[in-house]
Amino acid sequence: MATALAPAFFDDSTLEEAFQRLFQPFVENSDCHFVVKVDESVKAFAIPLDLQLNLYRILQEQFRNVLKYAHATTMEVSVSIVNNKLSMKVTDNGIGFDQEKVSRGIGMANMKRRTELFSGRFYMNSSPGNGCEMLIKIPLQQVRLSA
Repeated sequence: MATALAPAFFDDSTLEEAFQRLFQPFVENSDCHFVVKVDESVKAFAIPLDLQLNLYRILQEQFRNVLKYAHATTMEVSVSIVNNKLSMKVTDNGIGFDQEKVSRGIGMANMKRRTELFSGRFYMNSSPGNGCEMLIKIPLQQVRLSA
């Protein structure tokens, strides 16, 4: 089912390319600078398509939140794998928010649920005036791409 819902570009693109495409329409028309960093460690793992799709959807939701609410001038996405755990961190230098008030939103719940589908952990750290940091950590099996 995830394959049927996946954007067509996942068939022939890397995770990094998919993330770059998400930001591309906004690069020229936004005051926000977007940075995507995908560590070499990520390229050594065969990340299942359903996990890639969910990472994309999580980033898409957080990206929407940053554009709509944060008033950020910089948003950075970094993806790495350390100790068989995939980490995706999204940070911005926006206005931040009170986590007690926002944590009940459906977007936040959806990002958390998507992370937990893969036995992952979802972390959000923000406060008014201090931007936002979202971090997800998902355990991976030791499946490496052949050389």
